[in-house]
Amino acid sequence: MTEKIKFTQSYVKNLEPVPGKQFELWDTVQPRFGIRVSPGGSKMFFVMRRVNGRLVRANIGKFPDYNVDTARTEAAAMLVDMQKGNNPNSVKKKKRNQVADSSGILSAVFESYIASGGEKANMKASTAASYRYAFRRLVRWHGSCVEDIDSMMVNRLHSEIGNKNGTYAANHTIGLLRTVMTYSIKNFGRPAVNPCAGIKYFKETARREAMPPETMPKFIKALDKLKGDNSPDLYMMLLFTGMRKSEAMPL
Repeated sequence: MTEKIKFTQSYVKNLEPVPGKQFELWDTVQPRFGIRVSPGGSKMFFVMRRVNGRLVRANIGKFPDYNVDTARTEAAAMLVDMQKGNNPNSVKKKKRNQVADSSGILSAVFESYIASGGEKANMKASTAASYRYAFRRLVRWHGSCVEDIDSMMVNRLHSEIGNKNGTYAANHTIGLLRTVMTYSIKNFGRPAVNPCAGIKYFKETARREAMPPETMPKFIKALDKLKGDNSPDLYMMLLFTGMRKSEAMPL
């Protein structure tokens, strides 16, 4: 849904997410100033107007880190700057790249990659969350320069994760590292060679088998025996609605 309403602190605070759907609202006080609510409940203030003939959307910040008054004031200043032909997204990208390039630290390059939105600049919040989770397995290198990570180190870590967390986790983690290194090479010219290029991934078997109908009673009975959290409710919701886990968990 898209509608205009006067933003107030209490109104934005009480906005409820819509499962499986992102929606936007526009402020009646400050034109071209809106808020985007994700299916998971995240609320992002943004502005949108044409810059040099091109429609540009620029994020201001998340609620409640930014309250309504602060975000509205920031929006007014950004819109004036955009009217002058300045694209705030280009300015932010330049600053991110300067920070990442000046240090060459893996964690800084990773944050720059996430902020860029990935190769197509349209990374979903769920994808970013998945990458952040996998990036935790690279904690030993968070403070290392990308040039200091070689293929032998990557191959050793790949095996360690495979033994500890499983082959899927190992492949996903090293795949992420390879992507981040490729991004670093393309944008900052470092390292000279991607240390993940020669890594042999574990063989994966596609898991696409559906649960046979005759096993359903046993599955539901097993859920009834789970105690200590709301996992049974979550699985029952997934089973009977077909929702994705990322959509059901916030509910």
